[in-house]
Amino acid sequence: MTKEEWNKLVRDICNQKIKPKLRKIHRKYHPFEWVESFHFHDRGIYKATRTIKFIDDNFDDEDDLTRVFNKEFLDNTLDSIRWGAEHNNRLVLKTGISDVVEEFWEEIVDGMDISDIPEADFEALKEAGSTDPKGEIHVSMVRIKKRKKSIRYNSKESSVRYSLKKSETVIERKKEVLKECNSNNPPTKRKIFKGLGGICRGAILTGVDIGLIAGLWPVPLSPDTKTVGAVASITTGIGDIMIAVGELRRE
Repeated sequence: MTKEEWNKLVRDICNQKIKPKLRKIHRKYHPFEWVESFHFHDRGIYKATRTIKFIDDNFDDEDDLTRVFNKEFLDNTLDSIRWGAEHNNRLVLKTGISDVVEEFWEEIVDGMDISDIPEADFEALKEAGSTDPKGEIHVSMVRIKKRKKSIRYNSKESSVRYSLKKSETVIERKKEVLKECNSNNPPTKRKIFKGLGGICRGAILTGVDIGLIAGLWPVPLSPDTKTVGAVASITTGIGDIMIAVGELRRE
């Protein structure tokens, strides 16, 4: 498939499969409620991601996090990540967008590359603390392409749905681990935050790009940005979450 053919396919997937699902949801809400349902109107997930990046840069796996943070702050950070995961699932699971991405998973992943990603995503990750958002997304795309088959299939159910639902459980488990920590069993980077960066990045990307498809971005954008680019980015975000959940499940 040429790049031009891929662009047309993804554009058609967006227009014929994803937009009608969003229109059904849109009709159920007052316009203000609809606008407020997107990540870029709540910055908790962005702040949590900045915290995780600080911890990644300054702590080894087994370092005691309470040398810098108290447990209340760490718990609030996990709450922000949990809200982001729950909200992401409302946007992609309950709307059925995740089912569309799953149906065309290999076709979308095969053709997507960093040039497809909207500038809005780079800006969002920059706000979330990334010093090289393009490089960060590029690495995610390469990882997803290398594992495109293994991260999609699950023996019991769709790995897409399973992983997205499981992301909430993962965070709840981290909160329970934190609650049990004390001076003799301190909270460490590995115990509390390992794997959560991918969940945060995935939630941010999907939130931003469903907003693009829904026409809620405050500046004019090209048609391909709101279709092809947004679908590539949503797929990357879902892939980030699936990889993170899969790695945590194997621990």
